[in-house]
Amino acid sequence: QWLMVHNGDIAYARGYGAIWHSFFDRIEPLASRMPYMTTIGNHERDWPHSGDRYGGKDSNGECGVPYMARTPMPRPSGPDKPWYSFKFGPVHFVQLSTEHEFGRDSEQFSFVMDELDHKVNRTATPWLIFGFHRPLYIDSTYDDPKVNSSDQVVARELRDAFERVFLEYEVDMTWVGHHHSYQRTCGVFESKCVPKDASDGTERAPVHVVLGHAGANLCDNLYKKKPDYFEVVENTKHGFTKVEASRTSLRMRSFDTEGGLIDDFTLKARKHHH
Repeated sequence: QWLMVHNGDIAYARGYGAIWHSFFDRIEPLASRMPYMTTIGNHERDWPHSGDRYGGKDSNGECGVPYMARTPMPRPSGPDKPWYSFKFGPVHFVQLSTEHEFGRDSEQFSFVMDELDHKVNRTATPWLIFGFHRPLYIDSTYDDPKVNSSDQVVARELRDAFERVFLEYEVDMTWVGHHHSYQRTCGVFESKCVPKDASDGTERAPVHVVLGHAGANLCDNLYKKKPDYFEVVENTKHGFTKVEASRTSLRMRSFDTEGGLIDDFTLKARKHHH
């Protein structure tokens, strides 16, 4: 049993319907055979005075409308509230929008807490993975306090909202995009690697994976020295990532377009205390 997960900046159509058509034609051989689960990104949603968090022009006027129509995801909270959850095999996925308010007083944050408190059952689904577009941790020099959508400004705000929650509720991973590269952290909290559990080798903090290397032009705005909490940063190759999860282990392999291996790592399921 397979599914595809694609977290934001789906077709980069930015107002051109033909690009949406072309993209879906290309993924039809896969998307017609398995679930195709998405979240919204800046290039689907952001436009001045349209209700998104940033008010930039990245969607070129789409305002999320083609995305909502073309990707009929579960939308339990209503129109233009594109957050939801689903279970697949041993994994409970929580899919959010970084283009809408996510702070502690937001409707989206309330959804997250309700999900964690009442919907997640780690006996039934040992793995808990959050998906959204903009990353909590990112190797990127784009850090401009005057630009509310710059990479590090948003990353800090996401950490302020979610990092302690993700630690306390033993979230295993986040899968994100936005920066056009492949990046993977250690199990990290407050910008420091958290040592693995000495008794069984399991992670004690979430691992964050940036899967932004699928198709758009790759980003070269990396720090000269990668931050200590990043185990892999690869910004020279396009590719895709394959995940195989059982109740006891989760293996994630990232490949380039020629089939060469970019990354290969395995997590062991933890014993849950929450």
